[in-house]
Amino acid sequence: MTIILPPPNTPYQQASARVADAERRLLAEMDTQEQGSDTVERHLVYCRVLGCLIYFAPNDSTRSSVALSIAGCRDDAQLVELGASYVQDLFVPLRGTKCRAPDLGGVSRFIFDEDDDEEMDDAARALLEDHHTAKMKALFRDRSRCLVTGHIDLSMAKKDIALRKEVEEESTRYPYYICENTRGVHILPESTGLTDNQTGTSKLWEILEGFGYGSLRKENAAGHHRLQNLLTLEPDVYNLFNGLKLWFEPTERDNIYRIKCYHWTCSNLEREVTFTTPDAINYPLPSRESIKIHAACCQVIHESGVFTYIDEESDEEADCDDDED
Repeated sequence: MTIILPPPNTPYQQASARVADAERRLLAEMDTQEQGSDTVERHLVYCRVLGCLIYFAPNDSTRSSVALSIAGCRDDAQLVELGASYVQDLFVPLRGTKCRAPDLGGVSRFIFDEDDDEEMDDAARALLEDHHTAKMKALFRDRSRCLVTGHIDLSMAKKDIALRKEVEEESTRYPYYICENTRGVHILPESTGLTDNQTGTSKLWEILEGFGYGSLRKENAAGHHRLQNLLTLEPDVYNLFNGLKLWFEPTERDNIYRIKCYHWTCSNLEREVTFTTPDAINYPLPSRESIKIHAACCQVIHESGVFTYIDEESDEEADCDDDED
């Protein structure tokens, strides 16, 4: 298992070196154990999270915050606890659950699905209408297409003759062309001002504030479903993005990103895409800062190996769907 270190002679070298030393001790402990090493392996992964956070951090403020927290740890046990806290309070809330939220007031990364609107109170119905309005605006901005595949949204094709004709032409040219209803997805969970028990995202935003993103939290709290925090994606791509298996890697050019996908079956999706808008004021593009945060978190959880544990916990939570059927 490779130990990730930042470039030499950086301000974060000492913090990374301390984490690397802890990793080596845990690796040595694993080598001496014939049984019961699962706990040690998990501790190793939590330490790797810290090293990966410094390496893949979206900005220097994040690196400084993580390095300062590492410096405050007295021993390896506290380093493990620190890594575990980032997993539980940052990565888990960022990864969308497969279970539908029971309270629309706490919706953050959930899909905008207008079909399940029975037995809603007025406040929930109003919020759902807000979802729909935001999704329609995002669709207009994104030319009625999935931002990753470029496939046209089915609901829009039904309403627009020109789009329907384009779908027919594309389907003739590419037999596997898929036209589906897209979904609106938040890049980051919204800061709603509700308690952590209601949304599960308060600690996430506290961490991001410590990383230097206080202004981003205020912007997201200012209004539900800001277009700067919304993407239009078809269902399969939505699941990959929401599951932290697909991300947009910023390039040096404005609004141009490389699609990166961890899932081996979807490597064909990896390419460069350009985000465009017909009106930057009324239909603003997705926030580059939010995209960088999401991308960094995806890289950290996969390179550290912690994704396996997050995936197991999410699958256990997802059993509620089966229980309700």
